[in-house]
Parts: sequence; structure tokens; C-alpha cells
Amino acid sequence: MPFQYNITEGVPEGNVLNSIAALVAVLFNDGPILRVEEVEQFYRNSLVSIPWVEEAKQQHRSMFVICFDGDRLVGFKMGYQIKSKEFYSWLGGVRRIAGIEELHRNS
Repeated sequence: MPFQYNITEGVPEGNVLNSIAALVAVLFNDGPILRVEEVEQFYRNSLVSIPWVEEAKQQHRSMFVICFDGDRLVGFKMGYQIKSKEFYSWLGGVRRIAGIEELHRNS
């Protein structure tokens, strides 16, 4: 199944935001190695305010490009408009996927 890409103006909500927040926590974590699924569960059951999400909500014309493999988040990139013809690419990441090298060889 090919990857699906979504472009969202503004901050995504619900499970998509939970998955992105979990991926950010795993990729930029200085502590023990975490699994994305474990962190997603934490965010689903929490009312914790996530600083970078709150900052993204304050930006003018924030945009997320989100990649899925089925219903599983593969990666994302977000940014926001800072001038009429200038866009700041701010935060992003891609999860490690078993077999991705094979996928690239066959595409």
C-alpha cells in the first residue's frame, strides 16, 4: 500500500495530533528509549498541554504535511507563514520503519 499524504492548515486534532506529539516525544527524548505507541497512549489519556502545540496554534497560517502508512503515522513536517511570501519550516520527523529500504529500492 502506498503512503498517503495529508496537508492540513492549522494544528490537527484528535488521534492525529496524539500520534504527532508521540513521535516528537520519541524523536527528541533525552531519557529512556520509548515506543511511539506507548507515548500515544499517554497523550490519549492526558490533558497535558504540549508547549510546541500551543506555540503552533499561535502562529499565522500554520501547516502540517502528514504521512501515513494505512492508519499509522510515518512522519510529518510543520511550519508557518512569517511574511506574505515567506514560510518557516519549523519541526518534523520520520519514524523508523522496518523494510523501508526495500520500499525505496522498489519505487
